[in-house]
Amino acid sequence: AKEWKKFFDPVYDRSVYGISDKVWEFAKTVCEAVQLMLKEAKKSKGEDASKYNFNYIRIPRPNRAKNAARRQKENTDPSLLNSTNCGEKRERGGDSSDAGNAKKKRRKPSEAMKLIERINAVEGVEPTDPVYDSCQTVREKIRAFLARDGMTKASLCIGFGNINNNSLNRFLQATGQNQKGNCAYTNAYAFFERLRILEGEPKSEERSRTEMRMPDGFDTTKDVGGRPAYIIGFRDPLMW
Repeated sequence: AKEWKKFFDPVYDRSVYGISDKVWEFAKTVCEAVQLMLKEAKKSKGEDASKYNFNYIRIPRPNRAKNAARRQKENTDPSLLNSTNCGEKRERGGDSSDAGNAKKKRRKPSEAMKLIERINAVEGVEPTDPVYDSCQTVREKIRAFLARDGMTKASLCIGFGNINNNSLNRFLQATGQNQKGNCAYTNAYAFFERLRILEGEPKSEERSRTEMRMPDGFDTTKDVGGRPAYIIGFRDPLMW
């Protein structure tokens, strides 16, 4: 701004800028023309644009810098705080707002989630234990549990150890012992075993027969997948 003022001041020596009087007159004429144009312009709402004039002598400070300086002064100048301690009220208001936001984030668990928490609090059952229910039996238990009030797949995924929703859907859509290597199978079995213990239910006859017939439980290993590969000269495909 000071340089602009010096540049257009007739008293100041313009030779330091290395320009001729002709260039100086041209620059001044252009700036005055721009200022006149802004004075005559109208804003979209019909207000005069004169207060938005371009001042080629003084470059105004950006509004953001002014606002930041004003806020800093309000926060540091004790004289701006009145006798009612508005500053303290502001701080308390901010704290209460933060507390309110925290309360919104910490929503009370639903009855379904409370039940899931009680089930998972049962000790002595892990997903690594032998599985004595078939995949189809576990699927039926999952569907029956989802029929309870307020129960959703999202909450059930959390109860199954934060498993992926896609894993649960793939397991439910399969038939027979397909998806036996899915983590939803073993985690769901352990979950419902904890539920049986929590509710004090005895083992079913089918479960008891499975324990006697298959002491190590059902196979929970993943099926070997892949596409068939062909060797030149042979017609029969070889599985990976």
